[in-house]
Amino acid sequence: SREHACVKLMWAIQDDILAMRKRLLDPDAIPDDKTFLRVFGEFYLNAGSLSWRERYILYPVAFRAVSPDAFAGPGRTAGSEGEPVFTSGTGVLTRAQLEAIFSVLPVDISFIGSDDRVKYYSDPPHRIFPRSPAIIGRLVQNCHPPKSVATVEKILESFKSGDEDTAEFWLTVKERFIHIRYYAVRGESGEYLGTLEVSQDVTGIRALEGEKRLL
Repeated sequence: SREHACVKLMWAIQDDILAMRKRLLDPDAIPDDKTFLRVFGEFYLNAGSLSWRERYILYPVAFRAVSPDAFAGPGRTAGSEGEPVFTSGTGVLTRAQLEAIFSVLPVDISFIGSDDRVKYYSDPPHRIFPRSPAIIGRLVQNCHPPKSVATVEKILESFKSGDEDTAEFWLTVKERFIHIRYYAVRGESGEYLGTLEVSQDVTGIRALEGEKRLL
């Protein structure tokens, strides 16, 4: 949409920066010094342009549009630390316990509601893909680079229609092997409630050999 045109442009610039970075690190893609200088120059200019847009356009507009309370974190005022907030047939947890559990899980979690808007994300110390409280309530399509929006929408439509329940992808980020899974979340009657995104750094898991038992 027009209101998100600047953000989409920034995503496109970031995609170009990542592509140029990959090219600069590939000896076979740079045949001579002249090509290296040209690509590096484009990389430098794009990186500077993106940084400028973030500092003087994106952040100022975001801080004017979003109240300070939103940056403090959603749900901070509900209940006391020792008050049960989650009760089920398998147990009861307080808010503090629930937040602590999500923070130590070896995965990043994001939940998108049935209206395609971000409802929740976990915030472990070493999150693979950084998130900000400002994304809560935002359409998930506006949280992804333009090149991947069509794929995201295809996944959501397949979940809503009931044709699929899972989707997965894997990629390398800064020499770490990342596994990303999407799950359709459904109610007792099978109605679509939303989508759970789970990202995990499985570099260490892929390297495991033999066995290590408790006993």
